[in-house]
Amino acid sequence: MSYAVVLAGISGRIINNVLSELRRIYSDGSYIFRGAGATVNADKQANYDGTTIRDALRLGADAVFGRSERPYSFCRGDHSHCKTTQPDNGRRTRFPCRANYEETCGLKKPQSLILVYQEGYRESALLEKFHHSAFVIRLGSDVYDKRDRTVERIREFLSRVKPMLASLRDAMSSRNSPLLLPPLNFREPLIEALFSACQGGDWRRLASRVRSEFWKRSERAFVGARLKFEPTELGEDHGLVGPLDEPALALSRQYRFGCEYAVGLRGFHYDVRRSGGQNFDGSVEIVCRKRGAMHPKSAYVNLLVDDCIR
Repeated sequence: MSYAVVLAGISGRIINNVLSELRRIYSDGSYIFRGAGATVNADKQANYDGTTIRDALRLGADAVFGRSERPYSFCRGDHSHCKTTQPDNGRRTRFPCRANYEETCGLKKPQSLILVYQEGYRESALLEKFHHSAFVIRLGSDVYDKRDRTVERIREFLSRVKPMLASLRDAMSSRNSPLLLPPLNFREPLIEALFSACQGGDWRRLASRVRSEFWKRSERAFVGARLKFEPTELGEDHGLVGPLDEPALALSRQYRFGCEYAVGLRGFHYDVRRSGGQNFDGSVEIVCRKRGAMHPKSAYVNLLVDDCIR
């Protein structure tokens, strides 16, 4: 497995040393670390203002889509020559990358996305922008601006996260998994609790409750108070969109809870209808992260798992 790890809110006095030490420890090529230093605050709290959040998203996109050179085992992308070489009559030949700006080959893309962030103000704004794309690790104030403690705490977390990601990945392999529901539009408190638990809590029990309460076998859909979410069948993955310029959308289109979507679920979407069976008549609001609040007038809406209308 390969992991992209983004550090956010880490003190600017130690960030470079922390990155250097982590890259030295994890030098086998399975991890790629990115991070930008934040302003040092006397109260040992990071401040997640617009700049800090944009830096975290930008570095996440860099780690995944290869906007700058990665370690030797990762694709460089961004229209440069592919670093994967192929034998050609005894010679090693490089081939140009044909991926678009926000794309990378599935073989070399990191399979997991982890966000390590320092305790601080406006944490919710940071997490809202990542929109459940990353598996998150929160560092307490006891390690703030302390290089060795920060590195050791990150190592402790990374040693425990692998089995968590493996179980989440397995749970999201089915189109009928409640872990794939679009959280902004499936507005149920139980979904909020489930998504919070997926960051290290007892999510299996909550996932079972969600399926028991909202999955209607006769309709092959999750049915909430307002809307019905019908998972698309095989061969109907027309929800896939082209290259994205905004890092927040690009990351949530690739990952949920730090896990890369299964191959068969890339572009997977829901046909969303009104629970009562009526057509949309402009009275029901659908939230699209790309276009904002919308009031459709149609029989149904194609909604991607990351709350974007196709």
